[in-house]
Amino acid sequence: MELHVATHTGEKPFACPHCPFRAVHSANLKTHIRTHTGEKPFACPYCPYSAAQKEKLKAHIRTHTGEKPFACEYCPYRSTRKDHLKSHVRLRHSQRINPPALGDEVYQRASADGRREIVVDGGTGEMRSYECSFCNYRSFKRFNYERHMRTHTGERPYSCPHCPYRATRKISVDQHMIRHH
Repeated sequence: MELHVATHTGEKPFACPHCPFRAVHSANLKTHIRTHTGEKPFACPYCPYSAAQKEKLKAHIRTHTGEKPFACEYCPYRSTRKDHLKSHVRLRHSQRINPPALGDEVYQRASADGRREIVVDGGTGEMRSYECSFCNYRSFKRFNYERHMRTHTGERPYSCPHCPYRATRKISVDQHMIRHH
């Protein structure tokens, strides 16, 4: 009962000995400490992968089994991860979730750089959707749209300072440098 009350009071009695992190439950602290120790006790039965959290392993195992437990309520789309389903619904079915109010203007337009935008303007500002002209990809975030477009254009704006390796994402170069330099 005391631990349950702590979830409401904000009290976090369990302190990490390695950093300022504090937790309400000892199990949360145990999981957190693995970020410092590198312990990964949950092993995949199909490959060498292991995880620090049981839920991460369950999600990984779906890459082997093909299980897609998260289903879209609007179309046949299914996903291995709940966050992927949420993104799908937001990107593909936003008009069903947040339909434009009566009197809102909904239109498509071409932007200055040639991409298509879906705009909903109800007097409270615009909601833009950046649509790929090569495939069905759509995003409400310009950064994600621009990153996606590199899959079609072949642009690799990030480069390794030590060798000719180039990549579409900075994190790929960072990982390359850790592995090879």
